[in-house]
Amino acid sequence: MIGILAALGALLAGLYLALRDGLPWAAARRTGLIRRPGDRARTVSRAEDPERFDAMLDRRRKGMMTGLAVALAGLLFAAWQILSVAFMSGAPTAG
Repeated sequence: MIGILAALGALLAGLYLALRDGLPWAAARRTGLIRRPGDRARTVSRAEDPERFDAMLDRRRKGMMTGLAVALAGLLFAAWQILSVAFMSGAPTAG
């Protein structure tokens, strides 16, 4: 049971990490403006500085992929835990 809760926690944490970078990434692709994270956030425009904009967009994409990898790992671990509980309990299987 604890393994399933840990997997659920990893899944939710991964989704949070993915959305934390994914939502600004999607907004930047749509509007052409991206804000730097931090206390003194500056806005970078695609039209004014395309190289910096692309680099910042790539960093957001990489951060999103890290979160999605954590979420996928949590999902796989949850499936593993559910299958192990099903096989240990003697539940009937197909076949």
